[in-house]
Amino acid sequence: MRTSCLAFMFLLLSVASESQVADQKLRLHAEVKSQRYCDVDEEIFSLRARFRISLINGRTSAVLVSREIYPLLLVSRSLYDARNGKHEFEINPPDVFPQPPPSREAIQKQMAERRVVQPGEKFEAETMEGVLLTAKTEHYSKLEALGPGVHWVQLVMTVNDEVTGAYLNAISQPVKVTVEQYPKSEKCE
Repeated sequence: MRTSCLAFMFLLLSVASESQVADQKLRLHAEVKSQRYCDVDEEIFSLRARFRISLINGRTSAVLVSREIYPLLLVSRSLYDARNGKHEFEINPPDVFPQPPPSREAIQKQMAERRVVQPGEKFEAETMEGVLLTAKTEHYSKLEALGPGVHWVQLVMTVNDEVTGAYLNAISQPVKVTVEQYPKSEKCE
């Protein structure tokens, strides 16, 4: 299990996106709604966090927001690093490829379920769970997992311009997340 989680993290790090560019007219506010720790193996926990978000569309055109929100998580060791674009990890949303591929009707239904956020409108929602690997022991590499202590997370939410279909990023302010040294954990699926 740990090997697959570490391989997954390595892939996330190796394909971490270049510096994220935010659309300055999209304002995203985030706060931690809940977090829990799950056992991975004897050395690693996964910290699973949900965020409450608020997106204000300051553009002149509407944007489309997916029903399920899986943001990119930019994790920094300090507030200074977060504000200067230096990240420990960039955790990409999961790639979900249903088998078999969805039908044309299923795709049309998914497109219809997207929310239209008009100019000046505020959209509030809760994200899907984001997963951060954290160390159980002191014998870990900083490339494998987050150590105990304070980390700063920024959420990157991608939306579409309703007219052009262009992808637009909204980036939240840094949100403080504290990784506990000896957390209570549970078995998770």
